[in-house]
Amino acid sequence: MATPHPDQVLESLKQKAKRSNKVRNLEAIHAVCDEVYAAGGVDYSYALIGRMSERQGGPAANTLYSTASADYRTLVDAWEAYAKAQGQKRPVKAQLATDDELLQRVDDPSIRMLLSMAIAERNTLRKQLNTLRSQANITVDLRPLPGVANVDTKRNEVIQVITPLEGLTSMQIDSLQRAISPAFLKAQGWTETEDGEVVVQRTGEVLFGPGYTHAVRALITA
Repeated sequence: MATPHPDQVLESLKQKAKRSNKVRNLEAIHAVCDEVYAAGGVDYSYALIGRMSERQGGPAANTLYSTASADYRTLVDAWEAYAKAQGQKRPVKAQLATDDELLQRVDDPSIRMLLSMAIAERNTLRKQLNTLRSQANITVDLRPLPGVANVDTKRNEVIQVITPLEGLTSMQIDSLQRAISPAFLKAQGWTETEDGEVVVQRTGEVLFGPGYTHAVRALITA
């Protein structure tokens, strides 16, 4: 049995819809899926379609998971089945590019500098984590609140914790926010996964590994 074209599925669902708002939402979901298909994408997960739809004024990801949104999921599933029938396959996950290769792909010098800083900080934290893992006994450091000076009476030391953002200017923070913004990623032909990866939308090549966007957001909101 031939896989029905999503246009046919859309029309069938629209005929059943009793509210004009639902018709608009179906058309919004349809347009997003069509955009993914036209770009050669293979990810029709509800999470991704929901994020893209929400940015364009359509139903959000959490809406797609609700019981009342079965028709929306049916439309998304129809697009996924159609894409597979047309031969679009999920690409094999590409090997991670080196840090230098990633930096060379960023045209904006300010963004490239900030990404270089983020990579350097990641490498430092990774070394510190490996050092901690090598220790048999780990002592939990109950640090004071950021920016507040406290006296450790046992060691007779003054401890002051500095927040990560105190070392960055407002322009640098804005650049970091822009680096992971949906608009910037889309302009570069990239997309963000649920795991915090940044991948090339057309090829599936991984530019930044799992947790990257999550780490940057944690840094700029600390």
